Amino acid sequence: MPHDRERLPVYLAAGGQSSRFGSPKSRALVAGEPLIQRVARLLQPWTSTVHAVAAPGASFADLNLHTIPDLHPGAGPLAALHAALHHVGNAAWLLLASCDTIVVEPHWIDTLLAARSPNTMAVAFQHPDGAVEPLLAVYRSTLRDEVNNCVAGEHRSLSGMLRALAARGEATLLTLPADWPPFVHVNTPAELAQGVSHRNND
Repeated sequence: MPHDRERLPVYLAAGGQSSRFGSPKSRALVAGEPLIQRVARLLQPWTSTVHAVAAPGASFADLNLHTIPDLHPGAGPLAALHAALHHVGNAAWLLLASCDTIVVEPHWIDTLLAARSPNTMAVAFQHPDGAVEPLLAVYRSTLRDEVNNCVAGEHRSLSGMLRALAARGEATLLTLPADWPPFVHVNTPAELAQGVSHRNND
């Protein structure tokens, strides 16, 4: 693995209620490793710092993950980005991922980073049907005001914000990688089992 990869702040969205999973997804075990800790490890080659964004009062200190509070609980992925942008300080870019990410291929992250330009505020992957992957994407820290406005408004969709930015030429939506598996993020124990099985059969 190259040692000269760019390292940037990584934030893991862990503020969801895991209602479909039945227990906290972030702590579901994969080969004995909590899922959120697994994601942090998979992203380590690009990480300068890693933080979990969780509900107020929640903590992952026992997993050696610094936790920052979700400032708008219930606002979904947009709230995770909002908290990250208010925490990141002067770093130019950050990587936002979900605590329920079951797989990360190195070339996916390298592709996202390579697609940045002086005019882009975000880079994400887009499915053929138009759906966007906002929780394995990179964001410029100067998006703070845009995200503040979205959180304060009625339309709190991070995917919608990305599509709006792309329409203005301020975000790049890339074709989904050919090796994107059926489950990159998991919402149920069955999806977790299927995702792990898919990786084991590669």
